[in-house]
Amino acid sequence: MYYASYGEAMTVLIDRAEAIRQRLGMRQIEAAKILGVTQGHYSKVVNRRTPLAPDLSERLSAWVESNSSPEEAQVDTLTHRIAALADSIQRKCAELLQLTAARRPASSDSGVTS
Repeated sequence: MYYASYGEAMTVLIDRAEAIRQRLGMRQIEAAKILGVTQGHYSKVVNRRTPLAPDLSERLSAWVESNSSPEEAQVDTLTHRIAALADSIQRKCAELLQLTAARRPASSDSGVTS
């Protein structure tokens, strides 16, 4: 499964985590404790009021993986790795654009005559 962006993959991860939490009959506070966050923070993440931090993303991904079927876990792991790679590529492309822009002369008069 391919996601257009890191954000889209994280949305899927959060939705999967919530589905698993509910399937297990866990309250948000129980899931939050397992993930090392407060219930309030967990609620804000699952309700998209605060972004999913990379460290919490890793813990959430591991929790989802450990509570999923082997097939689901493989898809989740690959999805997370693809999303992280896509995010890294986007950051590197932005950095490359900045570096190439910095190398261009400030004006069109570069001292070369035609």
